[in-house]
Amino acid sequence: MKKILVPTDFSTEAGFALDLACQLAAKDHAKVLLFNILEYPAGSSINTMGISHPDPMQEVFLVKLVETSKRHLKELTEVHADKGVEIETKIAWGSPYVGIANAVAEEEADLLVMGTTGSSGLEEALLGSNTEKVVRRATCPVIAVKNAVDASQIKTIMVPTNLRDELGNFFGQLKELQQVLGATVRVVRINTPSFFMKDTDAYERLEGLANKYQLDGYVLDTFNDVTEEEGIINYAVQEKAQLIAMPTHGRRGIMHLIAGSIAEDLVNHAHVPVFTFKIG
Repeated sequence: MKKILVPTDFSTEAGFALDLACQLAAKDHAKVLLFNILEYPAGSSINTMGISHPDPMQEVFLVKLVETSKRHLKELTEVHADKGVEIETKIAWGSPYVGIANAVAEEEADLLVMGTTGSSGLEEALLGSNTEKVVRRATCPVIAVKNAVDASQIKTIMVPTNLRDELGNFFGQLKELQQVLGATVRVVRINTPSFFMKDTDAYERLEGLANKYQLDGYVLDTFNDVTEEEGIINYAVQEKAQLIAMPTHGRRGIMHLIAGSIAEDLVNHAHVPVFTFKIG
């Protein structure tokens, strides 16, 4: 990894993400780009150069907003100055999740680490979280963080698989993180009533997957549960996995509402960091 992006809204969860990013950057001699996306006030007249003929009071507000953002970014870099990591800062305007996805492409980021509070119930159905939306758009791997994480303690990475989907370059991206962390990858098939498979068949296909993607430092397993999502969370607790890694198809619009994505649901519901990479 050469560059790790960390979007921040200066929340506690964003702070957890920055701390983890600095730990990973220190292990892999990478640079951290910390950036804050500011949203224009409702009713602003915006063009490609910024705001057209802004109201004087609104202009003062926007200047103060930028000054506050710069001050907070400076404070964060000072807090992490002893980590031995180069931290750059950036301010951008626009929608948070679109701006983050655009920054990933513009900065050619190798990894995006961001905090999330998740969402639930009606809020999740209607809005989702910014992190979930970024997961569907980002062209690089994403690690979603809810709590403080000690990277040196991430020794087991759980990789659930349904043995149905092609995985593209998912394992290629994951192996880079595995190498940085020095962790074991635990590949597990969640057996559910809807997608039942005999253990003998499952292990044979898991071995085939491990060989196909030339995995190192791995364990293969199966686990029975009612649904795939419940099985993933319950297995992670049982095996004390410190990180869950899954590919996502990046579905949007009506297809997302119909088919959903277990990876994106886990971003909202899992209590350990979730690593995702869009494969389609």
